[in-house]
Amino acid sequence: INGAPIVHNTHADLNLHAHYASSGGDTLSCGVYQTPYTTDKTKAFYPSKPFFSERPYFYNLNFQSMPGKPFIVYEHSFFRPYPYRAEWVPALTLMAAGLGWDALYLYSFGQRFAITDGNYSGQGFKRAALPIPTATNHVGYTAGFHSGGDEVLMATLALTSQAFLNGIAPNRETTVVTFGPGAWREMVYQRYAIGRKKLPDGLTLAGGEAEWHSMPDIYQRFMRNSIRSKLSVAFDADKNAPAMRVTGPFSPCAEDRAAVSASPDICWSPERNQVILDNSTSKIAVGILKDGVPFQDNVRLSKLSCDFAFFGVASRDGKPLRESAEVILTLVGKGENTDFLFDPAKIGNGALGHIQGVVSRGHGPVKMTRPAGSVELPGVTGTLRCYDFAGVCYREEPMSGTIHFTADESLFLAIVTRGANSR
Repeated sequence: INGAPIVHNTHADLNLHAHYASSGGDTLSCGVYQTPYTTDKTKAFYPSKPFFSERPYFYNLNFQSMPGKPFIVYEHSFFRPYPYRAEWVPALTLMAAGLGWDALYLYSFGQRFAITDGNYSGQGFKRAALPIPTATNHVGYTAGFHSGGDEVLMATLALTSQAFLNGIAPNRETTVVTFGPGAWREMVYQRYAIGRKKLPDGLTLAGGEAEWHSMPDIYQRFMRNSIRSKLSVAFDADKNAPAMRVTGPFSPCAEDRAAVSASPDICWSPERNQVILDNSTSKIAVGILKDGVPFQDNVRLSKLSCDFAFFGVASRDGKPLRESAEVILTLVGKGENTDFLFDPAKIGNGALGHIQGVVSRGHGPVKMTRPAGSVELPGVTGTLRCYDFAGVCYREEPMSGTIHFTADESLFLAIVTRGANSR
């Protein structure tokens, strides 16, 4: 064990003292679960509060890393149902890239009873219903974690993780917030700063919103700065160290909907309801993409037949798309169980409150809303093969530079390989 890296904790929560205790390990690790639902009817996508329309604020993940130590999200997921779940993996992964994280893991793939019709055959995945919880206690809510039978989630995971492995530029500026003994030895700093606000009278809160309203302003500053700089928290054991000091930008950052491009590769644009990754090896867009998206290198996603979608293309060898021997691509929208019913009026408080809105889990097969449109990939040549969620290649043709997708084809993943016989 003397040669093994040690992790002291896997969830420091919103607690400075637990964070300090975790900081003694060789590696820092944290996990998070939340679902972007809201009880605020003024939100544009009520009862959802998608990250593409707000900012990528993940409970406490935005400020759990430390300078000079590896940081790993040992597990993350949301509590199904969530209609815009195609955004979950890219939103978290692109935030991870901007902050310089080392690894993150989606929990969990799932057991056969939850993600197939009883067997692990390809057709079993296609026939099964999405696991939807109906209880907000430990007996039922964990059904929402199973991801392996979710075509939308698996497609976005395949593309986004490939883009992460290819390399994404971190945020340009670095911010380090350092706490001294005067903070981590005193309980008044439990929430990273002195004081705690009283919740507004009559406010009904869904998961993740209570901290935003009840913690001191430092919580908002952590969140807002984490998408504008490479933010991390450090600890100084010198007895004369100030309770808190900051190096690098750490402004109040009054929230707005303007585009933020702190990383050369990533743009967060709530005003356009979009999150974009654009570099030479990978292109990703998620959000309201109905008008299409232009990328660098003359790559273009055309106007789509539906509002919300995820588009992604990435090289499989880390080379620029034009030079890659193999390119992976997907274009997905939404999916829900047949006869699924949800009543926003029944949403309760807390991280699991939205589950109370499930009137009927529905049944298989999953009904998919598939975007129709075209993708222009200049210089990408070879053979195009399109696969459905059962792993069946239903389309094979020479790559002509532009790919047309229809709303009635069962695209899960497409692969372009150089050479007509390559597989």
